[in-house]
Amino acid sequence: MATEKFTLDDSMSAGWQLLSDNFWTYARLASLSLLLMFLPDMASMALAFNSSVAFLSVIFLLLSVALKIILPLGLINIQIRMVNGQSVSSDDFWTPAGRFLAFLCAALIYAWVVSFGLLMFVVPGIIFGIMFQFFPYFIVEHKLGPIQALKASAAITAGAMWELFLLGVMLVFINGIASLFFVLGMVPAQIFAHLTMTSVYKTLLNNTPPEELPFPYTPDRAVLDGNLIPGDRNAESVFPSQSSDANAVTLIGDEKNEFATGDETIVYDSPALEPVKVDATQADPLSIREGARSADPQKHGSAHAESDSQNGPPDQEQGSTEPAKDLTFPEQDATRSEQDPTRLKRDPTHSEHNSEQGLVNPVDNIASENDKTS
Repeated sequence: MATEKFTLDDSMSAGWQLLSDNFWTYARLASLSLLLMFLPDMASMALAFNSSVAFLSVIFLLLSVALKIILPLGLINIQIRMVNGQSVSSDDFWTPAGRFLAFLCAALIYAWVVSFGLLMFVVPGIIFGIMFQFFPYFIVEHKLGPIQALKASAAITAGAMWELFLLGVMLVFINGIASLFFVLGMVPAQIFAHLTMTSVYKTLLNNTPPEELPFPYTPDRAVLDGNLIPGDRNAESVFPSQSSDANAVTLIGDEKNEFATGDETIVYDSPALEPVKVDATQADPLSIREGARSADPQKHGSAHAESDSQNGPPDQEQGSTEPAKDLTFPEQDATRSEQDPTRLKRDPTHSEHNSEQGLVNPVDNIASENDKTS
């Protein structure tokens, strides 16, 4: 039996959490967008009565049309950034401005397809409306063309049509009840609906096999059955786990990131290494990086063993307090360390039998050696 791509309970909970965290920020930016959209309209109406500057009225009218397309795209960009946990500002309104024509073409195709479906006894129009509804998100976030964006929307909604229909009915019902309270109810309800749908879009996208999408895509966050607590909100590449274990997650990315779920912490060392899962209540997550290096002897064991034999324990007598030479990761990790000076190095003051706990920042290591030299 195929697993659900998303659940109504989870989507509503995610939407409520996003509303609680971002209500005032979103309300402020949405108010600004409305003001910017209608200012050209008011200017056009004021100039229309003056025949000597009638051409300015036409210019403001065209500007109003353009802003009514660009600013909603900007709001979608802001919603995506909020769902991703990123900071937002008014500058994010203009980031998708270059996608104006792509969105316009896709919107015209979408409107034509849905209208044709509605003429075919209504039901096909509802199906097409649900199937292709996420095309603006792909145009904004992934910069797809009109046809690719529509195909991508169809791919992520496949197998979730019934749940999306029920979600749409629930959001319409919530907005209907909220309208009884006028602005005090309609504004939060609208923000809730937009953020909920954006959260559903990200969930569907991350739960869709990449081979089913019409463009190359790597999931940007782990998708777990339980709660995921990111140690670094800017994780580079995190892939969903294929394991049946609800607490298991495959993480691939920069070694400075670590993720925890429940009582377990999963730490990874580099894109080539297998993740290691430990009990977070009994072990320091950093202490298992050394174990991760030797997880696959064919890929890493021999290379790391050879490097350790060459750069291994320093030449010093037992019990000596003389600081050891700096030991770095093997060639692959050393090259990556030069590109990112914040990557971890092995603590040279620890002996080999304590290397599993000897991971420190190289900047602190250099400072420590300078202090000892002086």
